[in-house]
Amino acid sequence: PGSTMKPFIMAAALDEGVVSPSDVLFCENGRMRVGGYTIHDVKGYGDMSLTQILQKSSNICSAKIGQFLGKERIYDTYRNLGFGERTGVDFPGEVRGTLRKPKRWATIDMATASFGQGLSSNLLHLAAAYRVLAADGVYREPTLVERIEHIDGSSKRLRDIREHRVFGSDANALVVDMLEAVVSDGTGRRAAVAGYKAAGKTGTAQRPDPATKGYS
Repeated sequence: PGSTMKPFIMAAALDEGVVSPSDVLFCENGRMRVGGYTIHDVKGYGDMSLTQILQKSSNICSAKIGQFLGKERIYDTYRNLGFGERTGVDFPGEVRGTLRKPKRWATIDMATASFGQGLSSNLLHLAAAYRVLAADGVYREPTLVERIEHIDGSSKRLRDIREHRVFGSDANALVVDMLEAVVSDGTGRRAAVAGYKAAGKTGTAQRPDPATKGYS
């Protein structure tokens, strides 16, 4: 899912208090060594605020925020958002995606997980996770059919919908504000809608390429 995951790491870091809204991080001018590997940004960014990190979609500063959180908290955040398991939606054929246990992560895995690599998801995972940001930090299981209504006016709910809090209200609201800045003056400007406030995040999906042993 790539950079679409960065807002969740930001929200978790704000919620845990490992970063604060006024923080400025150094993005290493576009290159940083982690665990024997070099990670890159599209451009050589220097100091950036948390909002700018999402606006410009810095891999390096997202990886730094992930280091502040630690691999267990990153993993728990993703699991609480529903990644790595089926959503339970009333429709056949859904895949659970991949999210490895943190005990199997190397140092580079913690960095790449912070900007959405090393795991996989389906679009319903992403929709349900972004609904958390739109719903004051609360996850609610997705469903295609909530209830059946009969002609006599009676209705039957197909199943109970579980929900739980993922992010605190304050941290969640801060990230939504940041994502409005992504659309108004960041990488998501093409998603802006005249007359409306919109929040969102761009991302580049990568698929394993067996021929190159890398990604395409």
